[in-house]
Amino acid sequence: MKKSVSEVINDCYKVANFAKDGCPANTYAHMTSLIEEVIAIAPEMNQDFTVTVNSIVKEILAAQMKDDLIKISDFIEFELVYVLKNYQK
Repeated sequence: MKKSVSEVINDCYKVANFAKDGCPANTYAHMTSLIEEVIAIAPEMNQDFTVTVNSIVKEILAAQMKDDLIKISDFIEFELVYVLKNYQK
């Protein structure tokens, strides 16, 4: 079942907290499903959403390659949440 935007935002905070706690295994495991959730709600978002989220996901994946959990946390908790809150149709 597809989640609502507010549920996806709550999941963003959970994944960001896993990253802040310094647990890469939990962060990466939940990050995958979070990205899938974000993609699933794209039809509910405005026309700029996809391009903006693509840019954020690239930054998150680049941070993952460096195991930079703080950067992952920042991009998920602040950038991604901002887009989810402000790019709705």
